Amino acid sequence: AGAAMCCYVADRFKGTCGGGKCVFGEPEDNSDVCYVDMTNAPYSARVASGIAVYDKVDSSEGSDSEGNVYCHGFAWDAADDTAASSRYKGNLLLKVGMKDHLYDKGYVQNVPGAPMCGCIEQMPVVSKAACTDLVAEETWQIEKDANGVFLVSSVGVDIAYGDCTDLATKAKELNPDIAYENYLIGDGQCHSAVDSFLAGEGIVRSHLEIVLVEGHPTKEQITVTFNHEVEDGAVGAFTIEGLTINSAALHPDNKAVLILQTSLQTYGTEYTLVTKNAISKRSANMVVLPVGTTAPFYAIEYGLSNTKEAENYNLALELDIPTSPTWGNTGVPAYTYGTEPISYFSRVAYFLELESEQYGWQWVWVSMDAFTQNVMNLGFPTKGAGSVVYDQYVDNVNILSNQPQITPCDDSELSGQKARLEFWPYSYITSNSESVPFASNSLYDWGDDMNTGTYGSMQIHVPSYGEVLFGVNRWARNDPKIDIGIGNQPTGHPDWTFADNSDIYTLKKLSVLVSKEDNIDPAVFAPNNKAVGTADTEGYKLVYDLPVATQATYGTSLVPYHVDYHKSVGTFERIAYYIELDDNWLWVSMNAFTDDASKIGVPTFASGAIFQQAVEDVNVFSSLAGMEASGITGNIEFWPNDYSAQNVKGIPNASDTAYDFGDIMRTTGDHGSMQIHNTAKGMTIFAYNNWNSNRVGAIGIGPNVVGEPDWTFADNAGQYTTKRIQVFVK
Repeated sequence: AGAAMCCYVADRFKGTCGGGKCVFGEPEDNSDVCYVDMTNAPYSARVASGIAVYDKVDSSEGSDSEGNVYCHGFAWDAADDTAASSRYKGNLLLKVGMKDHLYDKGYVQNVPGAPMCGCIEQMPVVSKAACTDLVAEETWQIEKDANGVFLVSSVGVDIAYGDCTDLATKAKELNPDIAYENYLIGDGQCHSAVDSFLAGEGIVRSHLEIVLVEGHPTKEQITVTFNHEVEDGAVGAFTIEGLTINSAALHPDNKAVLILQTSLQTYGTEYTLVTKNAISKRSANMVVLPVGTTAPFYAIEYGLSNTKEAENYNLALELDIPTSPTWGNTGVPAYTYGTEPISYFSRVAYFLELESEQYGWQWVWVSMDAFTQNVMNLGFPTKGAGSVVYDQYVDNVNILSNQPQITPCDDSELSGQKARLEFWPYSYITSNSESVPFASNSLYDWGDDMNTGTYGSMQIHVPSYGEVLFGVNRWARNDPKIDIGIGNQPTGHPDWTFADNSDIYTLKKLSVLVSKEDNIDPAVFAPNNKAVGTADTEGYKLVYDLPVATQATYGTSLVPYHVDYHKSVGTFERIAYYIELDDNWLWVSMNAFTDDASKIGVPTFASGAIFQQAVEDVNVFSSLAGMEASGITGNIEFWPNDYSAQNVKGIPNASDTAYDFGDIMRTTGDHGSMQIHNTAKGMTIFAYNNWNSNRVGAIGIGPNVVGEPDWTFADNAGQYTTKRIQVFVK
């Protein structure tokens, strides 16, 4: 290849000898050795093939630590044997390899696996080499012999050696078509050259890197995750500008995780972690993370601020999941509700946040196309909430999590793929009768089949990734503990079934959100109910749609209307109520008794709605016989408080002892009344009571014939599968 080189790793003049052996010092360091391919010099290596890699950073010094090496070479014109550089390359070899370095400087010993001197293609791949060249001044004698023949003979040659500084430059000058960059690769290029060479041999070199730096929502902790376990020295290897590191410790069960305790961080601020000392891989300390490695992170806090997409959503339901739910057959979770009115929504999102000593702080966000317009059915599918079942796929899924085992994606990355819901209050088995991709028929995962019995499942999966996003199970049995987790469970069943682990978490919060929708026209949502087509429904706009819960808690939270348009309906002259209880329905309309649309729904403490008064021009239509009326005078009893049966208002034909259409509101208590009556007939048209404090509600169309006429104390809401109240205006 038109060049040769010697590389020495010892200096015998700096050595000491005694006891029958000598210990040599190191030569001048002018190069970095990258690797040796022993196939190129099998005699020197004494093996037919092999690889020696010398590209390693010393953990204490932060510098290349193969030791000092001195490389020096020379080049010749490989295409012209008559050129001086070619004819005198033997002289150059003697000068470079023997005289200057072996004899004068005392340099000895080869790079292990390579010759001490050799043609460039047989030598180690190094960063660079010094260079010697020559100028030859030849003296020739010409004379004519007795026969008149001219004789030419060499009298002598004077060779002057020079410093050509850089072997790669000189060799390229003489042989521009030879790729010397494969042998002399330049400063700082060893790492990439070694990686490229090893890849060609089918070998991936171990490396150490920081894969995740995550702040903690306490804003006084940072978790640093490496791709391999690291040595104990990592605990003192970092600095952070603007923060003080108060303590550091490797995770006791995972030495790839370093936990730093810091001074108080400022939320939203970007900080940079910097290595002040190199860090070594625990199982191979020659693999290091060098000094000066940086990794940014942001100070964070608990909750939805961790996902930017949440800015486009309104909170619908939120629940601190209890360790031991008591929802059983009739209960419903004690949700808190968002403060923004919820109208039609096109997308739904779930945000689950957990914290435990075992798994640390975890969260996952998953959003998808809406699979229902009933807000209450987005939460836990308890029997008390109607035993809804969603065993189906959902589309256009976005996923984000602080857990590296969960694959992040957006809807473009999931094109043609789907997430899967397994929401039900029942037991389930592993049979995978629907042949869900990558699901097991022996482990509980994303291919389970709902069964009889009571257990409870609220799980979201991405089958095509083989991933559980989250699972919350066993909440329908009133057991001491439930199953809960984010991602695939590391051992056991992937979807956390039988994990029995809710007690390990100090934080377990579920937030359910729906998309914000602009410019929604209430007229688009015409009365989609059984009263449509009656003479009175034309021209009304939907204001509220409420799927009635068996046990409601409206006294301490907002009413979870499925649709809420009260801010956009404008002025109105009439109000109508539609009630549906399984197969029976009622439509009742009247002249407006208020011009405030926020007060025409369920009369909660928050709404301030209290009405006990006559209403005019009342029209009634119903599936029940004897209910219809037109243009009558009625009266309403709307309040959130307790009430008594005394007919203090003196309403004709009302009782002083029975709860009917002539009751009186108390100033205390929270039983709640939402009643409309036909005053002339002395009968209840519709009543909904006892909806404030998680007690079983009372609801009915027409008068109650087996108890209090206005359904007070009926406690019958659980008898109906469908129970809905809609409010309209025009």
